[in-house]
Amino acid sequence: MIASYTLDDSIGYLSRRVSRALGRRLLYNFKEADLTVTIDQWLLLVCLYQHDGQNQQCIGDFCGKDRASITRMIDQLEKQKFVSRKTDPADRRNNLIHVSADGKALTEELMAIAHATLDQAVSGIPSQDVATCRMTLDKILVNLQEDCGEYSPGIRIGAPVRKPNLKNAPQTNNNSPQR
Repeated sequence: MIASYTLDDSIGYLSRRVSRALGRRLLYNFKEADLTVTIDQWLLLVCLYQHDGQNQQCIGDFCGKDRASITRMIDQLEKQKFVSRKTDPADRRNNLIHVSADGKALTEELMAIAHATLDQAVSGIPSQDVATCRMTLDKILVNLQEDCGEYSPGIRIGAPVRKPNLKNAPQTNNNSPQR
């Protein structure tokens, strides 16, 4: 006989609810600051802020998005002068995406809002409990990725799990701790 299963007892369902709630709150906080950026655009900007000059495939791997979605996001951000495309000198078939000075300024503003949002999310929770939660989630990711090949999308940079191959990716402007 199969054991009883309820969503209320599912760590997957709970983590999905937390992720969606964080995303909704972050988007709300962006809008409150009159910043019209989607969560996916924010993630792309943070990726480039920390690892500038990546090709679209690397960005897509990091963001967990397909090439067409990344292309549309880059098109939108390029029209707003937050990113630019430059031909990859090592492979002219690829474009390298760079965050502009305006894009860096926007990303810094967005990251400050993200930090405040995360601080709100963990308010009243001891920092040791937050660290334990992060370590547990990282272990769950490793467990789920073991049989899935080299990389699964959406990995947090700096996590002790398999990460996307962000070629020539110097850690730039990464002065604040991961939350």
